[in-house]
Amino acid sequence: MTEAPKGHRFSHVYLERGSPGPDSERFRRRLLSIFWEVHTVNVPLNKAVERELGIAIPYWENFFKGAELRDILDSITILFSTLRRHSYGQNANKWRDEARRIVREENVAYRIDDEAGVHLGVDEEFEHNRASTLRRLGAPRYEAALACFESAHAALDSDHPDGRAAVRHLFDALETVFRLMLGRKVSRLGASEIERHFKPILQEGLTGAARDAAGLMGNSLSDWINAAHQYRHAQGVETTEPMPLDLAILMVSTGAGFLRWLVDLDEHSSAGAVKTP
Repeated sequence: MTEAPKGHRFSHVYLERGSPGPDSERFRRRLLSIFWEVHTVNVPLNKAVERELGIAIPYWENFFKGAELRDILDSITILFSTLRRHSYGQNANKWRDEARRIVREENVAYRIDDEAGVHLGVDEEFEHNRASTLRRLGAPRYEAALACFESAHAALDSDHPDGRAAVRHLFDALETVFRLMLGRKVSRLGASEIERHFKPILQEGLTGAARDAAGLMGNSLSDWINAAHQYRHAQGVETTEPMPLDLAILMVSTGAGFLRWLVDLDEHSSAGAVKTP
């Protein structure tokens, strides 16, 4: 029987954390507690935040409990830089490090860099998928696809994550590699092109379960393409609904897997036979 880790809180060892969320009351309350530990009357912290964010902060308790999430996240960076600028480096570092710990322990979907900038963090698997896809796109042949892939993550890794833009850019990365594979045979990436041109490549030389599985994976790529089209085309409405962040993360993560698959096929499979110079 594996021995439980010593000295860890019960909730950190035994409770199911689930997927990271964007916000929580505990996250905000704990930030407020740490704020009072690093706050100093010698630095006009409220004026710095008000100047940068254009909001009033008569009471810090009200700010941390009721401010918009964007302002809470921005304040992490502003408070750090203001404390450090006024030669309170120890307080600044404590604020950053404790904010990092709170983000991790409260399972909110961010990461904090060394300068206390807040970024969309999601989880370790998402970051692993991102890093492994970047490595697969390192060859000069995939330079255009790499630019699209990086733009997809930049759309998520911003003060106001844009899932719609992230999916559009990732689709462009997939379409770029798809057209590299098939050359003049295709002019776009669509479900019909998957059925007509891609699935025969997947299933070439395969029999039985392997052939069936390859075909079903081709169908999964078609489903992803059709889902992406919901956010690639104009919606015909006056106000565009924002894409739910959890859905954007799922689609970007899944799309990155398909992108690595296409690159691998492009480099190593018999798809090379259909390339045109």
